[in-house]
Amino acid sequence: MDARPPMVRQGDLPHLPSPVGESPSPVNPPSGCAFHARCPKAEAICSSDRPLLNPVGSGHQVACHGGFNDLHK
Repeated sequence: MDARPPMVRQGDLPHLPSPVGESPSPVNPPSGCAFHARCPKAEAICSSDRPLLNPVGSGHQVACHGGFNDLHK
């Protein structure tokens, strides 16, 4: 899921690329996944159905229709 930045260290500071697209409105959130408008891996389901939280590790969860869940198994 490219909507989240990778944590790649360069010296003492992490490299955080600038997000692409619009941030979701907290007052009027979009339907489906809040990040579908700025995610390069978004599919049709992302704009209509909100993804459920799934465990991906010890105490961690992710909500994504895409393959992000498979990266942490």
